[in-house]
Amino acid sequence: SEKKEEEENSGIICDKCGAPMTVKRGRFGAFLGCSKYPECKNIMNIEKKTGVKCPKCEKGDVIERKSKKGKMFDFVMWNKPTGEACPTCGQPLAFAAKGKITCSNKECGFSKDQE
Repeated sequence: SEKKEEEENSGIICDKCGAPMTVKRGRFGAFLGCSKYPECKNIMNIEKKTGVKCPKCEKGDVIERKSKKGKMFDFVMWNKPTGEACPTCGQPLAFAAKGKITCSNKECGFSKDQE
């Protein structure tokens, strides 16, 4: 089988075989795949940082991710975070539909118009 004409090198080395990892595109977006595929089938997620701290542990960062059916996460925020805390409960605010900004805590109910 022929390789695609240009594979984007990620600068990351495969932790299974030592070959370079390349950026591949799939149904759920971009990911890293071993350049020695199909001999080595190692893959890794590409983390898209949002710059927002995790509201549960306040240590890690919330990363952008597309989910597959049945995936379980400790914390999920479907709308993009604004980087601001809710003035009512302190949880992260997120951009919502129709020009609104809402609290990620469903029990809070805080909402405002985007400025």
